[in-house]
Amino acid sequence: MSKPFRGFTLVEVLVVTVILSMLMALALASLRSHIQRARLVQALNRVEHADRLGRTLARRDHRSQRLVLDRERGIIELQPLSNSIKPASRHRWRLPAGITLETVLDEAGVGQGDRHEVVISSNGISASYAVALRAADLPPRWLVTLGLSGQQLRLERQADVDGMFPR
Repeated sequence: MSKPFRGFTLVEVLVVTVILSMLMALALASLRSHIQRARLVQALNRVEHADRLGRTLARRDHRSQRLVLDRERGIIELQPLSNSIKPASRHRWRLPAGITLETVLDEAGVGQGDRHEVVISSNGISASYAVALRAADLPPRWLVTLGLSGQQLRLERQADVDGMFPR
């Protein structure tokens, strides 16, 4: 007659624990890549939105706007060009965690320093510019804004952007 089952041995429990740990590590690595991509798209959407809102407010209020891209702090800020406007009329967006504002290009070339300003005139026109955003393990994604029309293009290759802006 066989003995009644009393449970699992320590070795069996350890083997199952190791296998589950390995599966979790693989799943988390895959999930992290998807999260980074989603945050990168969210950051691109924020820059797009800031530019569109700036153009809309400039046309509506007949007042130039300043779009500030702050690389060091990871902030996008939209503010009226005139300092007489109350601070409540400023708009500010923070880039998602793990996303950096890598490069800003305009007609003059690579933006110098940690702050880059794009002036949107009272009729909603600005200079053309390109913004490169990067997540840790992914190549940079570019958002190119054509100043006259406000049309925005999302590009993945540096070579596509290089032909548009001098360096």
